[in-house]
Amino acid sequence: MKWNAFNLISPSIEKAKKRLFPFNFKEWFRLAFISGMSGGGSGGNSGGSGNSNINYSPNKDALNQTGMNNITGNAIEGFKQYGGIIGGFVFVFLIILAIFSYIQSVFSFIFVEEVVEKRPIFKKKGFWKKFILLIVVSSLIEVGLFSRYILYIFQNKSLEGIVRAISIPYIVGTIVGMIVLWIAVFIIFLYLLDIPKQFKKNNSKGISLFLFKVGITILWLLVLALLVGPHVYFYFSGTGLNIGTISLSVILLIAFAIFMWFVVMFLYDFVVPYMYSKEVPALLGLKMVWRNIRKNKVETLVYWLARLVVGVILVIIVFIVLIAVMALGALIGGLLFLMGYGLYQVGIGMSILIGIGVILLIILLVVIGIGMSLVILPFGVFSKYFGLLNFEKLTQIKIIKR
Repeated sequence: MKWNAFNLISPSIEKAKKRLFPFNFKEWFRLAFISGMSGGGSGGNSGGSGNSNINYSPNKDALNQTGMNNITGNAIEGFKQYGGIIGGFVFVFLIILAIFSYIQSVFSFIFVEEVVEKRPIFKKKGFWKKFILLIVVSSLIEVGLFSRYILYIFQNKSLEGIVRAISIPYIVGTIVGMIVLWIAVFIIFLYLLDIPKQFKKNNSKGISLFLFKVGITILWLLVLALLVGPHVYFYFSGTGLNIGTISLSVILLIAFAIFMWFVVMFLYDFVVPYMYSKEVPALLGLKMVWRNIRKNKVETLVYWLARLVVGVILVIIVFIVLIAVMALGALIGGLLFLMGYGLYQVGIGMSILIGIGVILLIILLVVIGIGMSLVILPFGVFSKYFGLLNFEKLTQIKIIKR
C-alpha cells in the first residue's frame, strides 16, 4: 500500500495539539464556533404463504376499512381547513433549512482554511464585553416577544384557554420576529469574530457545495418516495400490505442510507479540500478526486475502515463528555430555580421572577453551548486533520501549511 490511514492517527493528534496550544480562550471560542457551523467538524419472503401478508381488504375486514375511511376523511378535511397554514410553515421551515445548509457549506471551507493556513491568533480587544452585551440585549428582546404568552399562561389556567386567547397572526409575528432577531444576532456575531472576509472569500465554493447537496437531497427524497410511497398508498387505500415487500423496502432503504453516508463523508473529507486547494466547483472536484480513488482503491478502503473505527471511538468519548457537561448545566439550573423559588416565597413578584428567569435561562443555555463546543473542539480539529492528511496522501496535494 502507498499509505496506511491508521498510521496517520498519531500525526493528526500532533497537528491538532499544535493548532490548539498554547491555549487561548478567544481563539478556541472562535474556532469552536466555526467548527460547529461547519458541522464538524450523514430480502423479504416472496413465497405465497398467507403469513407473509397483512391484508386490510374490505372484503375481509369491513370494520377496519371503515376505520381507514374515517382516518383518510379526517386527514382530507383537516388539510382543507389548515392546509394553507401547514403549507406556509413547511415552506418557511424549508427556506430556513436551505439557509442553514448554505451557511454550513461556506463554513466547511472556512474551517479548512482555519486548520491549514497560518494566521494570527484571534485577540480582539473588547470582544467579551460586546459579546455579553449582545446576549443580554437579545435575551431582553426574546422576553419581550414571549411576554404575551407568559401573561396568558397565568391568566388562563387551561391549555385550551391559552390557545383561544393567542391569535394565529400573533404567533406568526412572534416567529418572524425571532427569525429576524436570530439573523441580526448571527450577522453581528460574525463581525465580532472577524469572519465576514473569510465568508466572502469562500462564498462561491460554498454555493457550489450547497447546490451539490441540494441535488443529493433530491435524489434521497426520490428514493425515499419510491420505496415508501407505495406502502403508504396501499395502507390508506385499504388494498393490502405485504410484509415481504415492506421488508425488502426497509433493507434497500438502509443500504441506500449507508451508501449516502459514504457519499457525504467522501464529499467532506476529500472533495471539499480539493475544491478549497484548486478553487474548482463541486462536480469537477468530485471527478478529480474519484480519479485518484480509482488509483488507490485499497488505501481508500483502509481509510474508510480507519474513519469508521476512529469515528465510533470519538462518538463514545464525546457522548460521555457531553453528558457530564449537561449534568453540570442541569445542576446549575436547579440551583437557580431553587433561588427563584426562595425569592418568590419572600414576596418577589412572579412576573419579575419570570422575566429574570427567562434571561438567566438563555444565558445558561449559551454558557452550556459554549462549554460543549469548547469541550468537543479538539476532537473536531483532530478529525479534520485526519481527513486532510489522508487527502494529501490520496491526491499528492500539499494543503496543510501550518
